[in-house]
Amino acid sequence: MTSFAQLLNKPFTCSCGRKHTISIEHIALNDRLPPLNQLCIDYLKGKKLFIVSDATIWSVMGKGVTAKFAKGGFKISHFLFDNTKVKPDEKALGQLLMNLPVDTNGLVAVGSGTITDLVRYAATITNRPFISVPSAPSMDGYASSVSSLIYNGRKTTYKGKNAFAIAGDVSIIAEAPQDLVQAGFGDIIGKKIAISDWLLSYMLNDEYYCHYAASLVKSSTDLCIRNVSAITHSQLDGIHSLMEALVLSGLAISVVGNSRPASGTEHLLAHYFESAFIKAGKAPVYHGMAVALGTLCATHFYQYVLDTSAFASLNLSEEKKHVLRDQVPSVREVETWLEGIGLSKNPLDYKIEKPLLEEALLKARYTRDRYTILSFAAEHGLLEKAVCHVMREMYV
Repeated sequence: MTSFAQLLNKPFTCSCGRKHTISIEHIALNDRLPPLNQLCIDYLKGKKLFIVSDATIWSVMGKGVTAKFAKGGFKISHFLFDNTKVKPDEKALGQLLMNLPVDTNGLVAVGSGTITDLVRYAATITNRPFISVPSAPSMDGYASSVSSLIYNGRKTTYKGKNAFAIAGDVSIIAEAPQDLVQAGFGDIIGKKIAISDWLLSYMLNDEYYCHYAASLVKSSTDLCIRNVSAITHSQLDGIHSLMEALVLSGLAISVVGNSRPASGTEHLLAHYFESAFIKAGKAPVYHGMAVALGTLCATHFYQYVLDTSAFASLNLSEEKKHVLRDQVPSVREVETWLEGIGLSKNPLDYKIEKPLLEEALLKARYTRDRYTILSFAAEHGLLEKAVCHVMREMYV
């Protein structure tokens, strides 16, 4: 079990040469709701709170959170999204901001990824602190400093602020639907590819790389893989492990200041899938599930490229090549992880037809200025052949 207190608000000079500070005051993941009133008294100036949730989560935990604050003498106002699956776009953000009282001292996000991302961005642009009360182990954004939002029909990442506290009741979080648990696990296993891409660019392009941030991500991934059975069955210790892993991944993002440690080819593909669904007016699968599929696709892609003469002839030491090969998971490993959490390895089960996957593999590298294995393949004339390989393997 990680002692988060050792990681928070303690500036240190890292071996990467930068000075890091994780500006989160408190993280508590317990089998009961942590003392929210005391957290706000300790870290928040003022007692006017704005609670944001959706209609479903409100009945499960939003009312209870509000009641606790009211008993503590806080003046509460709230806004509930009436959708069961809120889309984090311009409309949702506008609704939130138009309901935000001008004299609010702090915001409280009661919900999962979408609610947290919207509240983070609203808190950032209005320069107010916020607290995160997670409702599901579905994504790594609770401790992150970025928000994944939809602008003009495309998934885009925006820089923001950290929550001043994260307070999670694991006994409630463990009641989350299984597809949200699967999404969280899918988001986590994608880090294997994210770190591989980061290492690749570090070795080839001398891109900034932080071993400390990478170690947080690796720890989070390994923690989940070890506990997949308990996670799948929503056992308290399993869900605690998943939440801990998601928080560690978010902390790595906060350390670096962007999503590089936790987002690579697998996320480029996932965002491409999601944007295509949104453009077509279709509801996309949960982000973490798209990442899980993207992870399998990226692994097939990596295995093809790593076996080419273009990679073998790189001006890299054999030791560095071995480090990269060792970081990239095998296809069988990823398939085993997907099977363990109950996710399909067939793109059609995610409603991703052949043309969309092929298009994503060919074009996803343009969606963000980030060097990945897709970039390497394009530079060395391998892209089309690697895409053909992935298509053959994914649609058997």
